[in-house]
Amino acid sequence: MRLPWLVLALFWVLAGCGGGAKVVRLDTGRGAPVVQVPRADGSTPRVALGGAALKEAVARLAPGLRLSPRAQEAARRLFEVEPRSGSYLVDLERRRITPVGAGDQRAAEFSPPDVELTRAYLRWCGRTGRTGDCLGLLKESPVVAGDARFALALALAKGAVLDELWDAVKDMANPEALMQAALWTAATYALLWTVPEPATKGVAAVLTAALIGYVGIDTFWALIQGFRHLMAESDAALTFDALRGAGERFGKVMGRQAARAFVMLATAAIGSTGATLGAKLPGLPGAAGAAVRVEAEAGVVYSAVGQVETVAVAADGFTFGLAPGAVAMSTRGTGSSTGRLV
Repeated sequence: MRLPWLVLALFWVLAGCGGGAKVVRLDTGRGAPVVQVPRADGSTPRVALGGAALKEAVARLAPGLRLSPRAQEAARRLFEVEPRSGSYLVDLERRRITPVGAGDQRAAEFSPPDVELTRAYLRWCGRTGRTGDCLGLLKESPVVAGDARFALALALAKGAVLDELWDAVKDMANPEALMQAALWTAATYALLWTVPEPATKGVAAVLTAALIGYVGIDTFWALIQGFRHLMAESDAALTFDALRGAGERFGKVMGRQAARAFVMLATAAIGSTGATLGAKLPGLPGAAGAAVRVEAEAGVVYSAVGQVETVAVAADGFTFGLAPGAVAMSTRGTGSSTGRLV
């Protein structure tokens, strides 16, 4: 295990024990923000999700999902982000730059490591029983590059959980499209946290608040650090084995419970708005526990999570921009046990 992952794993353990708690500022646009200090006594119960719970959630969500044949593009539209990279051919003599799409016969122009990594990915798909471009990584480029590398590393990190997801969808209509949509939604969301001074808005902000409900503030903070390490390692990887190693290291740090929650919520977010995702949350497995935790640690009423408009990283935690009605009663007013006005 490389040193950054060892440090991150140690932080994760400390976070699980309640150390280094972050604070949440709730900004309703009316007066000073409310500062929510998560309880440090370990009294907030963890939300446990089993494989059966993930299968139940997907079965409930799948009938209402509208899946795009281009999952990566759909995820970018969902979160309103631009591509981080692309594939182009540069003609210096004619001063022309030409995008290279999937299936383009000019794939020979790509570097041998990119081509071999892509071949290894396709062989891996075959070994899983899902032949061809099983994760939809080659819809925008003939080779696995850019964001597709990160998505593949994330898939390898959550291998066991993705197997559970596949078991849940394999008998449904077009299961590959649902798998690809869930992966690209999760990967694109994760990439939002890898930029300097990251922040989420709209459906991504609601997803953030919900995920905090399932894993807790400190674990979510560590998860962001993990996304950043994974992006750096996936960008630097030259082989499929190196990419798999990066994914597996992140998977050990993330843990199966957090991975299940992440996959479940990403699936719920497909094609949603902030409001419609918020409406889905109370019906998902583990919602009761998530409601307790997000109110105790973030000061947000779970039934009003759909009113969370933005979530940004601050030096000591997070700042939530939300409607006044989404603030938990326990955080309102000076002198409350979990929050205070500043």
